[in-house]
Amino acid sequence: MLHIINEATKFRAAKLLRKYPGSATARATFNAFKTAWINIYLGPPDFIVYDYKTNFNSEEFRSVLRSIRSTPKLVPIKAHYFISKVKRYYRPLRRAYKIVTKEHPELSKENRLQIAVKTVNNTTGPNRLIPILLVFKAYPKITELDPPNLLVKRRAVTIKKAIKEVRRIYIIRKVNNTLGTRNGPGTTYIYNLCFNNKVIVYREKEG
Repeated sequence: MLHIINEATKFRAAKLLRKYPGSATARATFNAFKTAWINIYLGPPDFIVYDYKTNFNSEEFRSVLRSIRSTPKLVPIKAHYFISKVKRYYRPLRRAYKIVTKEHPELSKENRLQIAVKTVNNTTGPNRLIPILLVFKAYPKITELDPPNLLVKRRAVTIKKAIKEVRRIYIIRKVNNTLGTRNGPGTTYIYNLCFNNKVIVYREKEG
């Protein structure tokens, strides 16, 4: 699965990568990214931050990104702050997908994934912002004057159930972040460091 997240709005998209000969190549990954993000929204982004995986870090993938005027930015595999960030974003989507799968097993995997993505985009995040409202300046709703059919109602109930669960995950994360907050030196600037850069190590005294 290809999971894409906008850094500013936290709006996300996802697409299943089909298993067929050549599906694991860098070109196939870029085509999936193009279908799920570039062709639908505002075109290629200025920067694309990706983790340390073979098809993302290949010369072909990076050259294709440069050809569309996007700057590839690699995050080292040992950057634990980035790994935990990816896991945090993946957990609500995975939970929403499980709920949709349980409620609508008759749908295809791609449709269940898109409903799960919509659920997360419609949910208020830990920063009290709703991604879909930031991007489209509108929030979807069902009016009583034009009642939908039963299938749409079922899916609306499923989305509400998934949104409730995603909110619970966000609350747990926010509480854990608050409990783990402590005073110390700023570390934001180290996120853009490259390999072999000289740094000063800060160690706290025990006790």
